[in-house]
Amino acid sequence: MAKASSKLLKQLAEEALKNDAVAKLGLYLNKAIIEGNKSTRKERQAYSPSSMACKRMMFYKMIGEKKDPDIIDVVLVGIQEMGSDRHDRIQKYFESMKELGLPCEYTDIETYIKEKCIKGLEILGKVGMETKLFHPELNLSFMTDGIIKMEEEYYIIEIKTETTHKFTYRKGVDPKHHNQAIAYATVFGLDKVLFIYENRDIPEKKIFEFSVTEQMKKKFIALLQEVDEDVRAMEIPHKAEDSKACTYCKYKGECAKDGD
Repeated sequence: MAKASSKLLKQLAEEALKNDAVAKLGLYLNKAIIEGNKSTRKERQAYSPSSMACKRMMFYKMIGEKKDPDIIDVVLVGIQEMGSDRHDRIQKYFESMKELGLPCEYTDIETYIKEKCIKGLEILGKVGMETKLFHPELNLSFMTDGIIKMEEEYYIIEIKTETTHKFTYRKGVDPKHHNQAIAYATVFGLDKVLFIYENRDIPEKKIFEFSVTEQMKKKFIALLQEVDEDVRAMEIPHKAEDSKACTYCKYKGECAKDGD
């Protein structure tokens, strides 16, 4: 069966090459995706929740270290675009809940900041329904999905899409998302985050609550301060012990030079 499948794939590939229009369109489409996703924007030298699994990654970002050359994966681009689309759609369903008479109300981030008189948060703009924020004192830059008020209690919401395999075995909030929850809870002065995980292949959902304690917030701020000290002293921190933190790191080349 495997040999038959390989033979069929080879035949299909040969036919595609014979048809110039098919071959050219495939090349042009991939080229358009790659060019459309090249970033020309200068990145702010600030901490981001996604980089906090590794102090060295945080350090490199803060000193403006040169990143590895961009390799744009057209499949990964498509996955990210699907995830962004699902974010917007789910957020719009949250927006509709009040009109439906449900005891759950989507709260615009800018409105929440003004109503609660939260100081030190700059609103940089919106991408879809996500709000981009910057906290100058913590030098923290991040995007947030939103806040809901459900039965008189506020919750930060965070939407994640993942593969069927990950979703099937999902039993709680992924540890790699803990720093994200703690960062948001710290700047908004809240302590409850609801994670909505959606199966990317079949749109089933699992929802988990993550409670952020004051101790977690203090530890989070201490981590930022530790890296700030490393940056001032120009002392390179050790690599993360968990190699999973290296998966999407953009500083692998420089990190390999600097050793453990």
